[in-house]
Amino acid sequence: MRSFSLLPLAAIFFADTTFSTALIPGDPALWFPSDAPTACLQAFNTSLTCDNNVQLLNTPTSYVGWNTTGLTNLCTSACYSSLTSMAKTVTAACGSYSPVFNGMTINASQILDFYTYKYNYTCLKGIQYYCLVQDYNWNIPAMVAAGQATWPKYTNKTYPDWANDPINGTNVVDDSGVVVQPYDDPQPLNTWVPNDDTAYQYFYTGGADLDPNYGWNKTLEYDEYPLEVQCAQCPLSRFKLGFASQWGEPWTDVMAQIWANIKLNCKLTDNLAVHPTLDIRGPPKANFSVVWSATPQCDQNLSSSAPSWSLPNVDQLAFKYNVTSAGLIDLNTQMSQTSIENGTYCAPLSCKIAMVQSNVGASRFLANHPEYGAITLSQFLAWNPSAYALQLRAGEYVCIGPPGGAYVPPASTVMQANPTVFTTTMKAPAPTPTGTIPNCGLYYTVKSGDYCNLVALNFSITFSQLIDMNPSLDSACSNLLLGYSYCVGAVNGTTVAHQTTTKQPPTTSAMSATTAPTGITTTKATSTPNTVVTQPAPTSTQAGASTACRKWYVVKSGDTCSIVEQANGITDAQFRAWNTAIDSACTNLWLGYAYCVAGP
Repeated sequence: MRSFSLLPLAAIFFADTTFSTALIPGDPALWFPSDAPTACLQAFNTSLTCDNNVQLLNTPTSYVGWNTTGLTNLCTSACYSSLTSMAKTVTAACGSYSPVFNGMTINASQILDFYTYKYNYTCLKGIQYYCLVQDYNWNIPAMVAAGQATWPKYTNKTYPDWANDPINGTNVVDDSGVVVQPYDDPQPLNTWVPNDDTAYQYFYTGGADLDPNYGWNKTLEYDEYPLEVQCAQCPLSRFKLGFASQWGEPWTDVMAQIWANIKLNCKLTDNLAVHPTLDIRGPPKANFSVVWSATPQCDQNLSSSAPSWSLPNVDQLAFKYNVTSAGLIDLNTQMSQTSIENGTYCAPLSCKIAMVQSNVGASRFLANHPEYGAITLSQFLAWNPSAYALQLRAGEYVCIGPPGGAYVPPASTVMQANPTVFTTTMKAPAPTPTGTIPNCGLYYTVKSGDYCNLVALNFSITFSQLIDMNPSLDSACSNLLLGYSYCVGAVNGTTVAHQTTTKQPPTTSAMSATTAPTGITTTKATSTPNTVVTQPAPTSTQAGASTACRKWYVVKSGDTCSIVEQANGITDAQFRAWNTAIDSACTNLWLGYAYCVAGP
C-alpha cells in the first residue's frame, strides 16, 4: 500500500510572496529537448499570478515541508485560474509535441495536467487546516493511549490470486478451509503483481513516503485506519482525488474492496469517480506490460578509469567531475555506489559543489553553512533535484551553485567584476521575467536596494545591453522584480536583438527593490586602476560595498561592527567608508554576507 502521509522537511521553510512567476525556473529551452517548438517554449514561459513556490510542485511533496504560510501564499483562486489558463495556452501552442519529461514521454498538455493535479493535491484543505498540515497532527499510538481511537469494523478483503487462477483470480484454500492470500507465500516468478506506486512516484526518484501509518507499528490499508483518521475530511478528499486523476493510484480489485469498506465504516453514500486509465481490475491483459521511456537525459557523459584494486566510489567520481553524488546515482541505476567499474556514465551538469559533513536535512545544512551564501531552500532543491533533502548523506556532494554556470574568464592580472566570456548556458537560480534571452551565460538575482544602473555597473554592461537581454524592463526601470534572475551576460557568439524603444536608466535609486533579499547574488568586487588588485567577494554583498576591496569578512552569528573592526584592525570610520549601507546603529549587518575590511 502507498499512503499519502507526509511529514515536514524541517522548521525552516522559505516562503516567497512574489506573486508573478514562471512555472519552470529559468529558460524553458534548458528543460526540454532541442526540437521543442518555439511557440511551445514561449507558452511554458507564461507568467503566472502565483507565489514563487508554485515551482516547488516539481519537487516530491515530502521533500518540501509545506507549512501554513507557504500553502496560504500558494493556494489562491488567482493562482489556480492562471494555471488553468496556462494549460489552455500550452495545449494550443504545443499541439501533439511529446517531450521526455523526467524520463517519461508525455505530451506537453499532460505536463500541465500533472502540475494541476499536484496543485490540487497540495492545496487540499480540511475544516480548519490544510491537509498537508493536518497530517503532522495524526499520531495513532497517542490516540490509542488516550482512548481516542475507534478501530473500524469492516476491513475484510480478498486478494485475487492470478497466479493459481489466471482467469478468475480464485484463491487457494488450505486444509482447514482458510483462504491463502497470495502475499502469504513467496510469489512465483510468473505472477503478475499490479504496481501500487502512483504515476507521480515514477516521475521522481527519492526516499519513500515517510511513516504512512502515523506512528503505528503495523502496515495499514486505507480502510484499516481508526475511524477518526479514516473518515476525516482530508483523508477522504485525498483518496477521491487520487483516483479521479490519471496521476493517481491504480484502481485494482483490492482497492475496490477497500472503498466498499470505507463506505461502510464511514456511512458514506458517495460514488467514486475513477479515471479510465487507472482501472486495471480483473486478470492481467494478454502480453500486458507497462512501457516507460526512461532513457536518461544526459547533460554530459563522464569516464571512469582506474586500476581494479582502487576503483572509486560514487562520491569520489562526483568530486572529480564537480557533479552531485545523487545525480550520478539517479542517472545510473545499475552502477555500484561503492566500487565503480571502468566505463562511461551519464551525469548532470557540473556545478560548484560542497561535501555534506554529516547526515542532516537540507534546510539545516544551509543554515549551518552561511559561507555558501544566502541560498534559499527552493534554489537548493532546484540545483539538487535527485538529493534526498530530508536527510542528506554524510560524504555526498551537492550543488551550492546553479548547474551549468561554468565560464572562461578573460586573461588579466586584475580581478574583474565578472567574466566577460561565457561558453555555456546557465540555468537561472530563480524565476526569470518573460522575454529574457534563452542563451544566457550569467544571471543575477535582484536583491533589496538594487536598481538597473547599479546592476549594469556591477557587471560592466550598459543599460541598453541590460534592456536588450531582459526586454521585460521598462524605460524607467520601475519593474525590476525582487528575487527574480536577470541576464547580465549572453553566451559568447549569441546575437541579442536590440530593443528599438529608447530607454534611459534612472538617475537615482528611487526605483530600487525594497524588501529583504531572499536569493543568493553573484555580485563580485569590481576592479580599480591596474596598480590595485582587488578580491572577489566570497558570497553576497550589500549595496554600497567597496568596488575596490582587497579583503572581505563574512558575518557570523553574534558579530557586531566593533567585533568585525577589532578582528581586522580597522577603525569604525574605515569600516563604514567601505560598507556604506551600514546604518548609524549598526543594526543591519546581514548574517552570511561579505563586508569589505580592506579598501583601496
